[in-house]
Amino acid sequence: MAIDFDSIYQVTLDHYRIARDNLFIANESYIRHDSEAISDVIPGFKADKLEFGSYAKENYAVLFVDMRNSTKRAQDVGAQKTFLTMHVFLTALLEVVKYYRGKVIDIMGDGLMVFWGGKEAREKENMTNKYNNLFKEAVLSIRSAQNMIVVKTIIGSANSAAAFIDNLNITEIIGTLAGDDTVFVVVVDEYSAEMVKRKLNSYLQ
Repeated sequence: MAIDFDSIYQVTLDHYRIARDNLFIANESYIRHDSEAISDVIPGFKADKLEFGSYAKENYAVLFVDMRNSTKRAQDVGAQKTFLTMHVFLTALLEVVKYYRGKVIDIMGDGLMVFWGGKEAREKENMTNKYNNLFKEAVLSIRSAQNMIVVKTIIGSANSAAAFIDNLNITEIIGTLAGDDTVFVVVVDEYSAEMVKRKLNSYLQ
């Protein structure tokens, strides 16, 4: 499946609109995070045991991205525009990270730290690709009504389709219920249902 920039744009726009509707939070919220060695949050590793090159054979990679001159920009444009900018910036980045199956280690203000690699990650990627292919072969249609999404599948495939949807860990999804050829997906609200429907359809391409 090729990366769908139109879908990323739409998800980013959706999150921007949600942020715009909750601008009051920008004047009251703050971000706190604990200081922690980056290697301590990589599965199976601790800083005192990690030496340069020790795990090169596992092909690990770490990416850090942040917004240039964000502090000065925040001072210039104020809290509300900064709040909206962060929703757009981080949402777009996270959608790309999810596409490439990265593991988010931390979100630090305007920065994002992402981790890729290792045997566990490769095994998970292979399994994800397998279930994604099954999902594409099984699903006939995806429709939404209010806060409900109905996924129609070939007979006997609804449970595997529901398992795939559950493993996506989409925060807007409350739960799924599978029959023989139909999966009912309950979403938090009607607005989110459209966003989730687009996301599920992207896995059929």
